[in-house]
Amino acid sequence: MGGLPLVQTLSTEELPQVPARFVQPLNRRHPCHGAASIPVIDLHALLHPDPHSSHIAAQALASACEEWGFFQIINHGIPTSVLEDVRKLVRDFLDLPMEEKLKRPIKFEPYHPTGYGRTFDLSEETLLDWVDALIHYLSPPDLKDPDYWPDKPAGYRKTVDAYGIEVTKLVKSLLAILSKSLGLDSSALTEAFGGDASQVILRVNHYPRCQQPDLVLGLRPHSDGSAVTVLLHDEVEGLQVKKDGLWWTVKPLPNALIVNMGDMMELVSNGRFTSMEHRTVVSSEAERVSVVVFYTPAASAYVGPLATKGTEQHDAIYNCIKYEDYLSTYMNTDVQGKDRINSLLI
Repeated sequence: MGGLPLVQTLSTEELPQVPARFVQPLNRRHPCHGAASIPVIDLHALLHPDPHSSHIAAQALASACEEWGFFQIINHGIPTSVLEDVRKLVRDFLDLPMEEKLKRPIKFEPYHPTGYGRTFDLSEETLLDWVDALIHYLSPPDLKDPDYWPDKPAGYRKTVDAYGIEVTKLVKSLLAILSKSLGLDSSALTEAFGGDASQVILRVNHYPRCQQPDLVLGLRPHSDGSAVTVLLHDEVEGLQVKKDGLWWTVKPLPNALIVNMGDMMELVSNGRFTSMEHRTVVSSEAERVSVVVFYTPAASAYVGPLATKGTEQHDAIYNCIKYEDYLSTYMNTDVQGKDRINSLLI
C-alpha cells in the first residue's frame, strides 16, 4: 500500500494537511455546476402486463441510458429491510478494528482484486483516491472464494450473498428490456456478456472525513469497466456525473438504487448507451459509504458491437476485445476519464 496508512487511519490522525499523493490536479477538480435530477425508472412499470405501459417505460429506460447513462430505479423489488440490513452490516464491518479488517487484505489473482484495503496503488508516484475498499466476487463460483469474505460481523456473508442474488436478478431484467430496445432477442445482452459465467463483484467504498476535501477526490473521474453498475447509497451525497462538459451532483432518492451503464454496455450497443464519466467527492463533516455491485462480462468473453437489424459490420465504431485484455488495461494502467473505452474506437 505504498507505505501510507489506509484513509480511515489518516482521517482519525487529523493531520494538518493531506499527504501529497492524495492531492488531485486541478483538471480533475473542476467545480460542480449544481444538482441534477437524473431519470427515475419504475421497474414495476417496466414489467407491467399491459404492453402499452411496459413499452412506454422501456422507451424511458432506453432514453435514460442514451442521454445520461445513469438513472435511479424505484419499485425494484428488493425489500427495504434487506437494503437496511446490508447498510448496517457494512458499517459494522467498517467499525471493526483495523487489524481485524486487514486479516483479509486486498490481493490480485490476476485482475481480480478481493479483500480489504486500497486499490489502484500502482507505484509510489500514483495519485491516490480518498477511499478504502472491501471487494469480493459474488459469482461465478470459481471466483467467489467465500472464505475470504469477512466473517465478522455475524450474518455478513449470508445477507450480502442474498443481496447479490437480488441485484443480479434486477440487472438481468434490465438487460432483457435493453436487448429488445436494441432490436435484439431478450437474451442477447446476457449471452454477449458470458451468460452464467458473467462476473458479479461487490465493492464497498468507504470515504472517511477529510480535513481538506477540496484537494482530494473519493474516486477520480472515470467510467466503469462493467456492463451494468448498481449502487446502494447512504444519506450523504457525493456522487457526481459529467454531462455536457459540466459536473452535476446526483441527489439520491430514499431506498432507490442508482444504476449506470459501464464501458462494456457502450461497447456492445455501439455507442448508443453511454458509459458516463463520474467521480466522487468527500466531506470534512461526514463520512460516506456506498455498496456497489458490478455486473461484468466473463473474463473469456469477446465483447464488441452487436449487429442489429438494418446494420452491417462496417457500421461498428468500436473494435472487439477479450474482456480479460480490457481488464489488464483497466486494472494496471493509470488512465483517466473515458480513455479505456475510447481506446477501442475504430
